[in-house]
Amino acid sequence: MHPQMIAKQIVDFNKATFDNTFDTIKVLQDHTEKTVGLFLGKANLFPEEGKKVITDWVKTYKKGREDFKSAVDDSFKTVESFFVDAANVLGCSLYGMIEKTDQSLRDVTHKIKKASVEVVDKSIQTMAAVTDKAMLNRKIVGKGKTGNGKAKAVRQESNNPVKNK
Repeated sequence: MHPQMIAKQIVDFNKATFDNTFDTIKVLQDHTEKTVGLFLGKANLFPEEGKKVITDWVKTYKKGREDFKSAVDDSFKTVESFFVDAANVLGCSLYGMIEKTDQSLRDVTHKIKKASVEVVDKSIQTMAAVTDKAMLNRKIVGKGKTGNGKAKAVRQESNNPVKNK
């Protein structure tokens, strides 16, 4: 595998990991916000100024969270474009390499399938020849009379290798 492809896969893996972790944290923070909102709604002794401060604080951390996500996404795009550019400088397209790899795998799969079909066909032909020979031997032995030597001749013939017709 080409080093640029490996690096791109590493970047893609890290981006997916970051996105999943970020989404989990976002769900946790949103749930905490709802819980605090329910608490503040039922807390009669909590002053209105305090409620407003907490509401402003929630808005601020949400904006900071989205700004952070945007900055990280831009960084991932920059890193990915670096690897794509590096691959292009080397004279190979990253996506072209992926397509060539897919085509090679399809070709190998087709060759393996063709070879296995040939082997199975040859095995079936050999089995049929052996079975036909055994059936023929049974018929000859069954028709033979005691003492005429046909059974002995058939046994000697069956010990010889099967000849292709």
